[in-house]
Amino acid sequence: MAKLKGHALDVTACAVTPDGRHVVSGAYYGTLEVWKLASGRAVATLQGKTVGLTALAVTPDGRHVVSASEDHTLKVWELATRHLVATLQGHTKAVTACAVTPDGRHVVSASNDHTLKIWDLARGTAVATLEGHSLGVTACGVTPDSRHVVSASADKTLKVWDLATYTCRITHRGDAGYAAIAAGATAVIAGDVVGGVWFLDLPPSMTSPLGSAPPPPARRERWWSRLLVRRL
Repeated sequence: MAKLKGHALDVTACAVTPDGRHVVSGAYYGTLEVWKLASGRAVATLQGKTVGLTALAVTPDGRHVVSASEDHTLKVWELATRHLVATLQGHTKAVTACAVTPDGRHVVSASNDHTLKIWDLARGTAVATLEGHSLGVTACGVTPDSRHVVSASADKTLKVWDLATYTCRITHRGDAGYAAIAAGATAVIAGDVVGGVWFLDLPPSMTSPLGSAPPPPARRERWWSRLLVRRL
């Protein structure tokens, strides 16, 4: 185990580059640092300050890192030049989470304004706003095929959204607000604020490469009934 020292204030987010050679870390109020894992040393400081940093995500090609902040914005940084190249503005409250689609085309952001936004990474513009949660969205993830976004909220729901149509395909209500999420190819794992870890199988219509139509509601309920809850 190695301890990377360099930040003066709380480190609130980190992300590993796709090649596994570097880690990007960010302080709540401060800078973003790039670390070489082999040596444990900082090799770069990204030019610019973060304000209320909440999350980081590195693009699949390893060229950019996206930061989310409580100042209602996301920022895109170029790792090679160490410069801030874009600021994504549109949320009206703190941005709580972000994720880059595996195809590298879009950034997904979650916010306390109850919405998610889909951003075109190349243009730096929002292409869609996903509305449906009644409280702040606390976490988001993208399935490996880049077809679906999964969101978690303090309103006790998980939602699965279709990225092609920007519509909600499935809503699941749990026992408490959700705080964390991981989206896999065939399942979703979520953590709630009372110690629950939830495992959910996605319907075959959502994991099939053919992208078949959504199942009728009666069958959809049976897939969700396979949810297991493990409390720590």
